Amino acid sequence: DTLARAAVSAAAAAAAAARARRLPAILCRGRIDALVPPVGSRLGLWLIVAGSEAESYSRFLALINSLPGRAMLAAWSFAFFFHLANGVRHLFWDAGYGFEKAQANASAWAVIVLTVFLTLGYWLTF
Repeated sequence: DTLARAAVSAAAAAAAAARARRLPAILCRGRIDALVPPVGSRLGLWLIVAGSEAESYSRFLALINSLPGRAMLAAWSFAFFFHLANGVRHLFWDAGYGFEKAQANASAWAVIVLTVFLTLGYWLTF
């Protein structure tokens, strides 16, 4: 009984040490990179067009408000929410959780479902 407790305790200590070694990877993974492409490129494009003449800005607004423009923005937001949700999934992996095959499959489906809900929620709200 004492030997079994010592083995469990040693395994728990080893798991805690492994999680502590992964801490730098967790901290440097910063998910801010998810914001840069969609927000930065949209803001940059908007600034370029807004700084142009009024006719260019009107054409830009017409494009963005058209069906292809809305589809592009919806795809952009889907990619943003997918990247965000998958980043959270990877943070759990960095912490040492979710490596079993069933857990990995479940978290993959959770990312997809969450992405769809977040995208729909965003577009139905705004």
